Amino acid sequence: RIARALNVTGILNIQFVVKDEIVYIIEVNPRASRTVPIMSKVTGVPMIELAVRAIMGEKLRDMSWGSGLLPESSLVAVKAPVFSFQKLLDVDSVLAPEMKSTGEVLGVDSDYHLALAKAFIGAGYTMDLTGKVLLSVHQRDKEDALETAQELRRMGFDLEATDETHKYLQEHGVPCLHVPKDSLKDLKDQIKNGRYAMVVNTATLGRDRQRLGFQIRSACQMYDVPCFTCTDTIRAYLKAYQALAAAETVTYEPIAYYQ
Repeated sequence: RIARALNVTGILNIQFVVKDEIVYIIEVNPRASRTVPIMSKVTGVPMIELAVRAIMGEKLRDMSWGSGLLPESSLVAVKAPVFSFQKLLDVDSVLAPEMKSTGEVLGVDSDYHLALAKAFIGAGYTMDLTGKVLLSVHQRDKEDALETAQELRRMGFDLEATDETHKYLQEHGVPCLHVPKDSLKDLKDQIKNGRYAMVVNTATLGRDRQRLGFQIRSACQMYDVPCFTCTDTIRAYLKAYQALAAAETVTYEPIAYYQ
């Protein structure tokens, strides 16, 4: 019905938002998303060409590619977004529905965690870490952050945490140094001077630019310190980090090599 209303046939890119179980359409564009050329590269299937031929009236079953599922491959491909927060002043690195990424990279391998590591590296994350880890997380994320903190300790990192996060970690047996929230200037100086290998900071609702979290994230952007605002992302990062450290060799070959 949307296609008929717009007098469009072919590929439509539709963005939705759901509130109170009601589906709203944000925008509809007669185009393919950036994922399509990436999928074409990974699979070797010329999806744009096939889509255009279908628009022109050919049947998919009559094309040389046929239909159905492709044979399984040993290739693993991980797409990661790239951000340019260092060039965008006063833009919060916490993700929201609006598009903030300025590009994408692809990590490929025959091992998932190595492909993930390559994607992180391509997106600008370092995999050679020295220093401590600072944690400052919202109440809703503390349970997830506990698991992350325990893993960081097992990996040999010393931890530091702001008020409530420090209290929570201490109560659950995770040693960490207390960093008072009222020491913002000192904290920003420590980020600048390379004290921290990474920062874990999950935002409160509202994202007030005067709050400590926003100031911490801004300092990380300015001084190129990895800052994770989602606990699932840092868990993925740590798995990739460990896989890369354990790998005897890491290859950087064309996609066909891993297929």
